[in-house]
Amino acid sequence: MIANLRETTQKNREQDWLKTNLARFGGLMQGQKNLESVSRLIMSELTPLVQASHGAFFVMDEFESPKVLQLLASYAYRERKHVANRFRLGEGIVGQAALEKKSILLAKVPSDYIQVTSD
Repeated sequence: MIANLRETTQKNREQDWLKTNLARFGGLMQGQKNLESVSRLIMSELTPLVQASHGAFFVMDEFESPKVLQLLASYAYRERKHVANRFRLGEGIVGQAALEKKSILLAKVPSDYIQVTSD
């Protein structure tokens, strides 16, 4: 019974957190006129909220064939020669996540993956 109560309390906290932040984001986005400003706003607010140290917002360029995901906004991203900002469906982690229409969590990454640093 105690375990059930603890689990229910945790689920209620998570639901409250989600509802509160969805309402806050809805308010922040009111009046925004273009996708670029909305995506920048989402990156600057959402990335720290979920305690991530790096974030990227990609949109599908429907006019290109084959369709391409284009980086529109980011958080703590620094452009690098060997890191693309455009991906076809199925290409790299970004393209694979878009192809499968689900997020992919990377826990143990190779040493050449994007690293977050501070000066």
